Formats: sequence, structure tokens, C-alpha cells
Amino acid sequence: MLDGTSTQMLSYEIRNFKVYFNDENLPDANWSNFKDLGHGYGKDDNHVFYMGQIMKNAHPFSFQVADNTYAKDYQYVFQHGRIVANLQPYNSQSPINCNSGTISKQSTNSSGMSRISTHKTSYEIQDFKVYFNDQYVSDARWIDFTDLGQGYGKDSHHVFFMGHFIAHAHSFSFEVLNKGYAKDRNNVFLNGQIIEGLKPIGFGNI
Repeated sequence: MLDGTSTQMLSYEIRNFKVYFNDENLPDANWSNFKDLGHGYGKDDNHVFYMGQIMKNAHPFSFQVADNTYAKDYQYVFQHGRIVANLQPYNSQSPINCNSGTISKQSTNSSGMSRISTHKTSYEIQDFKVYFNDQYVSDARWIDFTDLGQGYGKDSHHVFFMGHFIAHAHSFSFEVLNKGYAKDRNNVFLNGQIIEGLKPIGFGNI
């Protein structure tokens, strides 16, 4: 981004290598990887913000915003930037629905271990492991895994398509568009493959 340019977002603004919320500079926000998540939320690699204020207990990588005032990370459910007591992100009673998937925690299995299942598009978390169409995804971390839809998923280290590791994808900046397209800070992807000659800057929904 060149000096003097401005990137308008819902409530946050990136201007002259700084992040602003309602014209107030956020000195702790990293402009180079900041994302406006909507509903007053935003995040960078290190922090999550609500209405321009740092949410100290929020985990940036796993943080997601629903289509209402709720949000979640891998530990907590939030509303209006505050932790909602007695609600867990893997609890079926949670009022949030991110990535078109409902999240539930089932009773313990016969071995006595907690069985956690994430019913989403194609990925599922069972017995602290990630599966794609019942096939174990050995490189995936269950604790912060996110189903992104359209066959894509990611954890804090890797990105996957149809259960297979995408070697050159950058996990934090990776986002899914539609019709099989996705992008990260370096590349544009179609069905998990890099599209040569396309740049992610300015590449929006197809």
C-alpha cells in the first residue's frame, strides 16, 4: 500500500500505514495484515479488536464472527466483545453459526475420552483428530482447525483442500471466495491449485 492511499472498511480504515477506528489511531494494530470482520470486530496477527479496543482474551487465528453480534474463538463465545459466561464454542446450545456449520459436543465415548464433533461441510473433529469424509487428516491440528467451506480448511500452520495439504498457502491470510476460488497474501487458488499470473491484491469474489 502506498503512502497517502486509503482502504475503506466497514468501521476500520487503513491510512498511511496505520489502522483507524472512527478516525482514532489504533497503535497496537498491525496495518499490514489487519482484517475488518464486521460488527465492530477486527483482527491482525496478534490481537482481536472490538470497537477499536483490544479483546485481551481472544485468540486471533481462531476468532470468527457470526452473522449477528456473536463471535467465537477456540476457547470462548463472545457478544459485543465480551465473553459470554456458560457458553462454549463447541456447545450445541451456542447461538453462533459460523461458516454454515453448527458445532456440537457429544457425550463421552466408551473409552472415557471426550468426543468432540464439528458438523460442517466436509470436515469433522472426532476424538481430538480432524477427518475429511471419514479420512484422517494427519497434518491438521484439531484444537484450532476451521472449516472454511468448499472443501477448504485450515489450522494455525496449514491449509487444506479436500483433506490434502496445500504446500504454498499462507494460513493466517488464507480466505475462501466462491466457486472454488481462494486467496492468501501471495497467491490466488482454484480448487486448491495456484493460478499462475493472478495476483491476490484486488482479487475479490468471482
